[in-house]
Amino acid sequence: MKTVVTLQESEGEIVMPISEELRAATGFRIGEPLDLRVENGRLIVLPVTTPPTSKERPAIQG
Repeated sequence: MKTVVTLQESEGEIVMPISEELRAATGFRIGEPLDLRVENGRLIVLPVTTPPTSKERPAIQG
């Protein structure tokens, strides 16, 4: 499945909306924590299976 999205700003945060079809296909639920990482120039989005350690969770700087 392929989809194109446009990044949006909401209340000072950057938001990447996904369609209900894509959300259903992944099994992601609203409010569920997701693991985001970049591998070989691609954004990888995975469900969090265990809480990340402080090493895995770098501080986000604005």
